[in-house]
Amino acid sequence: MARNTAFLSVRHIGIEESNQGPSRLATNAGNRSKYEEMQREIDTLRSQLATESAKNKAISSNLQQVSNGDSVYASPGSNATLSMQRLEDIALSGDRLASLYNQFFTFFHPFLPLLDPHMTADHYFSLSPLLGWTIVLIASRRSPHEPTLMGTLSTAYNKLLWASISEMPQAYHVVKALCLICMWPLPINSSSIDPTFMISGIMMQIALQTGLHRPSHAQDFGKYVKEVNESEIRDRALTWAACNIIFQNASNGYGQPSMSIYDWTLGLGLVTSNTFDLPNELENQLKIAKFSQKVTKTLYSNSSDPIGLISEKEQSTVMSILRSEYQELEMSLAGSNSPINKIYLLAALHHLHCFAFFIPRISPIQHSELSHLYHAATAFIQACLDHDLQSSSLLLHCPNYLHQCFVSAGCTLLKLLNSSFATHLDLVQGKSLFNSTVLALRTISVKNNDLPARLAEALARMWRAAGSGLALARIGIANEEQDDPLQLKIRCRMSVSHVYDCIWGWRGSIMPNQQAPIKKSSSQQQATFSPSTGSLGYAMASQQSSMQSLPLQQQGAAFDNYNLTSTLQDFDLFNSLDWTFDDTSAPYVWPS
Repeated sequence: MARNTAFLSVRHIGIEESNQGPSRLATNAGNRSKYEEMQREIDTLRSQLATESAKNKAISSNLQQVSNGDSVYASPGSNATLSMQRLEDIALSGDRLASLYNQFFTFFHPFLPLLDPHMTADHYFSLSPLLGWTIVLIASRRSPHEPTLMGTLSTAYNKLLWASISEMPQAYHVVKALCLICMWPLPINSSSIDPTFMISGIMMQIALQTGLHRPSHAQDFGKYVKEVNESEIRDRALTWAACNIIFQNASNGYGQPSMSIYDWTLGLGLVTSNTFDLPNELENQLKIAKFSQKVTKTLYSNSSDPIGLISEKEQSTVMSILRSEYQELEMSLAGSNSPINKIYLLAALHHLHCFAFFIPRISPIQHSELSHLYHAATAFIQACLDHDLQSSSLLLHCPNYLHQCFVSAGCTLLKLLNSSFATHLDLVQGKSLFNSTVLALRTISVKNNDLPARLAEALARMWRAAGSGLALARIGIANEEQDDPLQLKIRCRMSVSHVYDCIWGWRGSIMPNQQAPIKKSSSQQQATFSPSTGSLGYAMASQQSSMQSLPLQQQGAAFDNYNLTSTLQDFDLFNSLDWTFDDTSAPYVWPS
């Protein structure tokens, strides 16, 4: 009887609930749906938490191995946790990524210690896909296991690069990627299509837009209030320092005005704030970059001169002051400077003394300044060769700026050793280091017929056309009426004006107007190389008229009649008789 009563009660309740209408049933169904959705979210979060916990344990294990000296880079020990990365139709597994990242942090990263080698590839891809792929691209330049990856990746990477630059708003980690690609740009075969200086300018603009110059106040440059922890502040300051170093080097290498910003953050901020503490390597590079900017602004930024040169009456005093400041900088870095930074320091010294080409012949300081220039060029080349001999890594992984410094030092020796001033120099040492520069540029080359390889051939040919350093032995010291190879016609590219002067002068000698012969003026007749006068880039009238009627290949071959040192003859540098600095068929006219 009791069971029947209970049954009737339950049945009665059910009948009452059913009589409450569809609204109550819909409410119950909605509650169940929400509960199920919340349960799914909880399960998803638990799964993600478990995955992240596993990754953190793997990273901690790798960092422990690093502290024990087992590995430099953490990713190789955690291949199982690395995700496959895909860019268009190119896919890289965790093993391949680990190998490439290890290559980057071992050989390339020491030139600019911007990143943390203990972080995994997944970490950098999560910060910025552009940053992750930039590291891969740079590592592929010399990876023994990925010899074709750079060529395969180049087109897709270029699309990613410009797409990332155009995105708004920007993340400041994109700036790190631009720093690296300016250090090791994609190989090109013509200076006219080199976007590196333009990218360096974009890099500085994005850095300012994201507030890297005010690392403690990132919220002032965003849409929302953002709490920035101490770790991010330090990373922002480090990235801002790297930006200015890269941009200063680009300004030096391309002969353009310096727009680096050495503000409070990179000045007093480094002294007064522990948060802005930079790695010693990067801090020393920053000091060298500041000195280079001071050289540029002091010597080439005179608003009263058409090309910005400091007045002649101030040249002696200012050069003496800058030389003293360089010596002070050298002494301050003596105890903490790495071999790589010593090379950067010598590059800054050469940057300073290239002003000797702008000092008039009648100036009492010209001879002493040319001597300083010669010693600066030879010291830089010798230091690079010595470091590469010990490490075998400098030339193979050479940054773009040091490659440009090699070319600049080579052109310095080219001019000095084929001028009347050569009698005051060590010709044997100079010729040997010039030959080594040509061979070093061929080693720096990462792709057949890229710019370093073509410049190596150009330097060798210019050396041959200028007399191979033997012109003075044949004719004696040049008289005052002859054109002086030390006086520049290209004068607006600051400390690398002599590089463009050499290239344009030689290019003019092998690319005359191929149309109907036109009688040239006396000034245009001086735009060829003249071994017989010991003058680089100037006339040899007795041969010019006969060469104008020859095909271009024969004109190039005409320069092969001059002596060349045996060191260079042993190498196949002269296959291309129609080599030009830029691919163009336009007639060449020497700038007036």
